[in-house]
Amino acid sequence: MVDMAKKDYDEDLYWGIVNSIIHDKRVITHPHLRRVHPHHGFKLKKNDHEIIDECFLLEELKEAIKEAPEEAVLHHLEGRNDFATWVREIIGDRELSGDLELIRPSIEVDAKAKLVHVLDSKIKSLKSDSINLIFD
Repeated sequence: MVDMAKKDYDEDLYWGIVNSIIHDKRVITHPHLRRVHPHHGFKLKKNDHEIIDECFLLEELKEAIKEAPEEAVLHHLEGRNDFATWVREIIGDRELSGDLELIRPSIEVDAKAKLVHVLDSKIKSLKSDSINLIFD
C-alpha cells in the first residue's frame, strides 16, 4: 500500500519545484516568444519616414498594430506584407508568417482586426504549448 504521507510529500515537492521554475527569472518560453535583438525590431511606420513604434516581441507587435492608425497598418500591407516578412525572417515562425501573408486589405476585411486576431491566437497557442527551460 502506498504511504499517503509520502505521496503528499512527493506531490508538494513536485509542485514546489514547478512553482520555483515558473517564477525563476532565468526561465524562458517558446523561442518565438522571445525578445529579438535590438537591431532586429519591427519598425511600425505611418509612412516611409515616420516611425510610430518599435517592437521586439510578438506581443508588442500585436499591441502596436491594435493601437496604430489604420494608415500605418495599410502602409505595411500595400504591395507587400512587412508583418509576415518580419515574423518569418526575424521571429522564425513560418506557420504564423504564412497566416499573416494571407491578410490583405480589402473592403470586406478589416485587416487590422484580422492581424490582431491571428497574432493573439498564435501567442496564446505558443504560451499554452511552451515548455519552460532553465539556462544557467
